[in-house]
Amino acid sequence: MSAPVPNSEPESFTAGETVSWTKFLAGYDSATYALKYALQAAGKSLITISAGTGESDGFAVNVAGDVTAAYSPGCYIWTAYVEGPSGPLPRTVIARGAISILPSPLIALGTTHASRMLAAIELALEGRIPNGLETTDIDGQRLDRIPVVDLARLRDKYAAKVKLEQQSLIGLLGGRPRTSIGIRFVRP
Repeated sequence: MSAPVPNSEPESFTAGETVSWTKFLAGYDSATYALKYALQAAGKSLITISAGTGESDGFAVNVAGDVTAAYSPGCYIWTAYVEGPSGPLPRTVIARGAISILPSPLIALGTTHASRMLAAIELALEGRIPNGLETTDIDGQRLDRIPVVDLARLRDKYAAKVKLEQQSLIGLLGGRPRTSIGIRFVRP
């Protein structure tokens, strides 16, 4: 028995998984109009998704896992729009929202605690920047998140730990660790 297909865009999905939903748009027959999505995030490639036909005013969106596997993890702003029977113009924007693409669990984030924490903190920061949410109320439940300033401080702390681990590893392998020496010049 398969899971029911949701009637709205997901809030998140994992890269490499198949994602499906339906979108019902009164006045837009799926045999005449085309529903498309554009997902945008700073520093990432544009993702476009085209919906298939469904029931008369319903559009079926289905993106295969091998396609989503190529998506870069992060927080994206999506725009849903329809294109008319006469071609891509005029476009009518239907809705906008945000979606998080989570990294595939099959891709290693790091092998030490510090490297895994650094990767997790960077993902949290990347997902937080577009909307800046720190507190959310959903059906009377309050969700508090770590403020961006604190996440940035933690990122710097764990980045320093990862750098030390890498330098130690280079030393163990017989290489010469790269270090910085501070010099201050003083006039006599």
